[in-house]
Amino acid sequence: MGSPEQPAIVTHSSHTSLAYEQGGTFMTDPRVEQARKRVRDLRGFYVHVAIYVVVIGGIALINWVTNPSYWWVVWPMIGWGIGLGAHAVSVLFEGSFLGPEWEERKTRELLERGTRQS
Repeated sequence: MGSPEQPAIVTHSSHTSLAYEQGGTFMTDPRVEQARKRVRDLRGFYVHVAIYVVVIGGIALINWVTNPSYWWVVWPMIGWGIGLGAHAVSVLFEGSFLGPEWEERKTRELLERGTRQS
C-alpha cells in the first residue's frame, strides 16, 4: 500500500486521508487533520458572511420600505459587523494572533519562569 516515505490514501467511512505505514499499522498524517479543521473554519466563516449579507440586505429593504427617512439598519449592521469582524480575525489570522503557536510559546515561557523561580 504505502511505505514510510510514500503516504497511502486510506478511505474511512466518513473521509479519505493520508496515512503512513509503521510496523503494520497506519498512522494518520496530522497535517491532513489540521487542513480539514482549517477548511471547516473557513467554510463556517463564509457561511457567516453569506448569512450576514442576506439578513442585513433584507432588513435594509424593510427599513427602506417602512421608514426611508431614518436608516436604523446601520445599528444591527454595526453590531453584527463587529461579531463578523471578530470571526474573520479568528479564522483568517489564526496562526499569527493568539493562535496555537502563540499558546505554545506562552506555555514554554511560563514554564521557564516557573523553573527559574523554584
